[in-house]
Amino acid sequence: MRKYGYLDGLACTWNEHEAWLCGDNRKWQRITVSEASRHAALMTEAEYHETFGKLPAMPKAAFQTNG
Repeated sequence: MRKYGYLDGLACTWNEHEAWLCGDNRKWQRITVSEASRHAALMTEAEYHETFGKLPAMPKAAFQTNG
C-alpha cells in the first residue's frame, strides 16, 4: 500500500519497495524507503493532495515493480 507524507516540507510517497520525493526543482527523485518511513511525516492521501496540489507526473518507472 502506498503511503503519503512530507519530508523537509516536500511531497513524498512510498511503499515497501520504493520511495519518491518531489524536490525543490519540482522533479521526482528516488530516495530510500528507510529514509521515507523514518523521517517523512505521514498524511492521508486527501491531506497530501490538498497540501501539494497538482504535482509533476511521476517517472514512468515509479511504482511499476514489486522490488
